[in-house]
Parts: sequence; structure tokens; C-alpha cells
Amino acid sequence: MTIKMVLSSWVPVATGRCGATMFTYEFGVVEWLWDTNAIRVNLPGGDERVFSGSYDEVVAVLSELGGQGWDVATCAAQSNWLFWTMRRQR
Repeated sequence: MTIKMVLSSWVPVATGRCGATMFTYEFGVVEWLWDTNAIRVNLPGGDERVFSGSYDEVVAVLSELGGQGWDVATCAAQSNWLFWTMRRQR
């Protein structure tokens, strides 16, 4: 399998015997600093959005992205910080 970077998207290409094409995804991130109520969303193509908010706003942001086909691939947390890697099948 080879992986190429295309506009912030990983595009896996199958090279196996069966010739099947694997799923491809685009990725984005959501970051929340809960002590300062800062929410940042970065999506492919340089689309960055910044919000102020707490739990309700984070849920609203994740729900909005879910409605656009995004799901959570991973989440990391440390101290006052949460970081979600979002993915959407292309």
C-alpha cells in the first residue's frame, strides 16, 4: 500500500492481488481549552473556525461536524486540553 498526501487528506491506494480500492479519508481537528473556553476547528482547505464556549458548545460543534459526515478518529487529553482528530470518508 502507498499513501500520498493530497490537500490535507491521506489517500491510501490498494496494491494487493484482489485489486480492491481502500477507503480514503480527509482529516480535521477540534481543540478545546476548557479553562479559557476556547474552541478551535481546523478543516481541510485551510478552513479554521474559532469559538468561545464550554461543554454545550463543544457538543454543538461535534454534532454539527457529525451532521456533515465527520466522525471522531481519536481524542487526546492533557490537563486543561482536549484534542479530537476528525475524519470523513471521501
